[in-house]
Amino acid sequence: MLDFLEGKIMTLLASSTLLFDYQLSEVIKLTREMGYDGVEIWHFHLERTHENPDQLAKLAEQTHSVLSIHALSWDLNYCSRLPDIREASIQALKKSIALTRDIGARTVVVHPGRVTIPNDTPEANWPFLIEGTQRLANYAEELGVTLSLEIMEHIPKEFFINPHDAQYLLQFIKSSTINITMDTSHVPFEQDLLEYFKATPRVGHIHLSDCTSTKLHLPLGEGTRDLYRFLEHLNNTKSVIPIAIEGLEFDHTPQLAIKNKHQFDRWMSLIRKT
Repeated sequence: MLDFLEGKIMTLLASSTLLFDYQLSEVIKLTREMGYDGVEIWHFHLERTHENPDQLAKLAEQTHSVLSIHALSWDLNYCSRLPDIREASIQALKKSIALTRDIGARTVVVHPGRVTIPNDTPEANWPFLIEGTQRLANYAEELGVTLSLEIMEHIPKEFFINPHDAQYLLQFIKSSTINITMDTSHVPFEQDLLEYFKATPRVGHIHLSDCTSTKLHLPLGEGTRDLYRFLEHLNNTKSVIPIAIEGLEFDHTPQLAIKNKHQFDRWMSLIRKT
């Protein structure tokens, strides 16, 4: 199904949230028409549209669309202090992993758990993160799926937030099919994006959006993050790490997806001329 992408540099996906008011079948068709290589389907998007995963898989094959899955995340926390919440979160995430296999995707992006009790410490929650991630990695490996754990933004309650945390976690996880998702808007604004990328272990997936020091996940070119230099490095090193452009559009319009693709293409055109 994905033979046409073998050796391709920079597989570019559109997050389905760029077209959140559309049916996913429409998203797959529209994004291919725009020139994206495929779609990162948010599992919650599928929960809203109630479409048949088998039919979406067939459509993706017909349109030569690459798919990845963004796992369920809202309302979940597999690092909760409450065992029932932890278990319910694990079971929900397993559904996202199974969906990844069923829809013919290779990768599922998962948000780590977080601190929920005021004044609790990350140290108290790390054992839950390690245990839960290992369970998810085991299940993903069983189904032939790559589990990609996302480094989160520096906000209260998040504690998996930097390359050091990723390095620390990976030393405990026994799996050959786990990697890290780096989100360009989650990198602290005062830190150099390229150096952060180089310091992050086992990056296997990238979420791309612009930002400022106060606003995250802006359309490409509307923030002040040095994304051009970052993309230049990926191009020059012939990176094959998939990139998913992120954003959120609730209205029934394709303009956000179009705008991001046009800006990405402008940057890449300049980069490849140099």
